[in-house]
Amino acid sequence: MNTPKKTFTLIELMVVAIIVAILAAVAIPLMTGNVQRAIITEAEAALGTIRSNMRAGYSEYGEYDLIENDDGDAISDGEVAVNLRPISNTDLDGHYFSHHCYLIEAVDDDTFTLKADGTLSDDTVAPASEKVGQLEVTMDQAGTIRLSTDDGATFEDVQ
Repeated sequence: MNTPKKTFTLIELMVVAIIVAILAAVAIPLMTGNVQRAIITEAEAALGTIRSNMRAGYSEYGEYDLIENDDGDAISDGEVAVNLRPISNTDLDGHYFSHHCYLIEAVDDDTFTLKADGTLSDDTVAPASEKVGQLEVTMDQAGTIRLSTDDGATFEDVQ
């Protein structure tokens, strides 16, 4: 006696394929947003480390522009933040940003601005640096964060 084999029909397989496609269409944009948030969070964390170091230097020297770099000179505008003592390359190297990306954009007696510039990232140190693009994240002495994206949009107090 021959028993018929039970198999999936073409319609059943097509329904499953459509369901998988719908789930993928919903999940991919959500994952892309998570990657962008991870990039921003990495920059904010490193800038926070630098900010804490700057504030400790302020309590020691009384002015931000008197804080010394590794060479014993006062820090200056445009200086790479890794030159601050006791910050090292490994403190700032991440998945998206390398230590080259973090700059002291402006500094004077009572204020400073730090910048994470994605275009300066080194892909030998930060393996996913190509995902950062033109993203810039800045933080001032008060902890105010500004975000500038590829399309020129700017957001303030991104937390």
